[in-house]
Amino acid sequence: MVTGDVADDGSREAYTRAGELLSDYAGRRGAEVFYTTGNHDERTAFGEVLGSGHRQPEAVYQGAAGERAAVSTVGGWRLITLDTLVPGKGYGRLDNGQLDWLRELLAMPAPLGTVLAFHHPPVALDVDVQRALGLQNHADLAETIRGSDVQLILDTARAADPYASRPGSAHG
Repeated sequence: MVTGDVADDGSREAYTRAGELLSDYAGRRGAEVFYTTGNHDERTAFGEVLGSGHRQPEAVYQGAAGERAAVSTVGGWRLITLDTLVPGKGYGRLDNGQLDWLRELLAMPAPLGTVLAFHHPPVALDVDVQRALGLQNHADLAETIRGSDVQLILDTARAADPYASRPGSAHG
């Protein structure tokens, strides 16, 4: 699961190269790669090269502003990638249409459960950078998944790590 910032410059060439490298690596291990956007990504180029972010999605959400989410099932696990990108901003947001689409998917449990993957951390920690760069409508997401079969949320999470960008730290 690649949870965004696939291509820092947003170019088609960068998405193509990332797709080749990661597909080759995963393919040698019998794995699939799933992608979603981050705040450094560019939706049009991402979509032209990586499509929905799933090789063979079971369903795709396409929002009015180009938001893209997709779902695939692997070994009984339902994998859903969500698009939290807000162009030109560091923070993330899920539009209402995407939340409604997610709610519909979660109405029927998956055999082993659901894994959500997206870029912006949905947890409101008492860390300034996380509040500034996290998922702005995390309460809406929490309400959408409450009582569902969601077992795991994968996000980039570095915004929640106060040491992530400190030079000389073990994290940066």
